[in-house]
Amino acid sequence: MNQNLVAPYTENWSIGIQREIAKGTVLEVRYVGNESHKGWITENLNEINIFESGFLEGLPRRSE
Repeated sequence: MNQNLVAPYTENWSIGIQREIAKGTVLEVRYVGNESHKGWITENLNEINIFESGFLEGLPRRSE
């Protein structure tokens, strides 16, 4: 176990502006964002890559 591992976290933020442009009409603009920090990169050990493993070449081809 790596003793230097820290818990990953995500920052979320949003901002919005709302203005009345005419009587009974409102314009609203919003921005929502997020950013991840100290995330871990994982590798799927059970992934089957049929393109680089040679599996695809071993399959019989159908004749057209």
